[in-house]
This record gives sequence, C-alpha cells and structure tokens, in this order.
Amino acid sequence: MEAPPQFPGAPKKSKTGLIIGGTILAVLLCCCGVCGIGGYLGKDAIKSVFQNSLGMVGCSIAMDEQRSALIAYAEKHNGTLPPAKVWQDSIKPFIQRNKEFDDPSQPIRVPNVTDDFCDGSANTSIAFNAALAGKKLDSVKDQMGTVALFEISGRGRNQSAPWKEQSFANSPKILSNAPRGWIRQGLRGEVTIKDQSGNVKPVPRVNEKANAN
Repeated sequence: MEAPPQFPGAPKKSKTGLIIGGTILAVLLCCCGVCGIGGYLGKDAIKSVFQNSLGMVGCSIAMDEQRSALIAYAEKHNGTLPPAKVWQDSIKPFIQRNKEFDDPSQPIRVPNVTDDFCDGSANTSIAFNAALAGKKLDSVKDQMGTVALFEISGRGRNQSAPWKEQSFANSPKILSNAPRGWIRQGLRGEVTIKDQSGNVKPVPRVNEKANAN
C-alpha cells in the first residue's frame, strides 16, 4: 500500500508585525511613564504620542547599529576608536543593516548611516562622544556605562561633542507640552533614556535578530 501523498504545510506567518506591534505598545507605555502622562488621552494626543514614539524607536535602532559599527571599526584598527570629525564616515563600511527596516511598508523608519538625521519628527541627530575619539577600547574601563553615542538637537553628519547631560525640558516632545528625554548608549550598553525624575530606562525597540519567517 502506497503512503499517502505529503502536502506542504501552511506557510509560516511573519512574526515581524507582532514584534513591531509589541514594540510600539511598549514604547507608548514607556513614553507615557517617562513623560508622566496619565488619565485619558484624546484621539489626536494618542496619534501624536504614537508617531513621535516611532521616531524614537527608529533612532534607537540606528544608534545601536552605529554603536556596533564603532566596535567593529576599532577591532579592525588596532583597538582604536575613530576620529571625531569623520566618525560616521569611518564606520560606514562596518554597518550591518537589517534590510527589513528599509521596507517602506514598515511603520518604523530607521535612518540609514548615510542620512544626516536621527529622529526626523524631532529634528535630532546622533552624536559621538568626542572624549572617546582615537581612544583604545581597552583604555575605557566602564564600557557599559561610558556614553559613546547620544541624541542632540539639529541635523548633520559626523556630529560630535563631549558627552554631558542635556536639559530634559529641551528634549524632543511626545506631546506638544510633554518632553520625552534624550536617548543615549554606552559603548557596549543598551540604548537608554533618562526621565524627568532622573531614572534611566531602556528604550523598547524591535528585536533585529528576530526571525521574520
């Protein structure tokens, strides 16, 4: 007796939508906590929080891509971090970009290293901590806590400055009157944001290593 024919199983559904959806929800909760937004939000306010949160997530993913590239650059250059004036140009060959985020159907826009900006809705850029320029990796004792990249106001490539805390009140807004704080990342740490109370929290973001198939 012949074995019954084997039929291919149903195609697997992409996990990307669920991952992104969960990330967006986490960001909304995080940002509401960061900004102290409580109670009922109207439809327009929710839309504003949603859109501004997407920009922050995209910026955090781009920041992490560039932080990883900083380490990769140093490992190929005798353990030395790039010069401040051309840091973004220097790490470009070492960017390992997830092409999934270049899909125009994705709700989160992740700026490419060739872009001048970080969060387009907030008009901000990613800056390199100039105090680390040209330094040996092994000379940085606290690589988790030492800020390597941080968000600054304005647009432009190869932005750099010595790292210092910025005014919470002047940070990008989640709502018109609700600052969200500035994002930053340690040399080997995660992307974080400091709220008005001084608490440092991780920025929820899409898991770039998730299998979308």
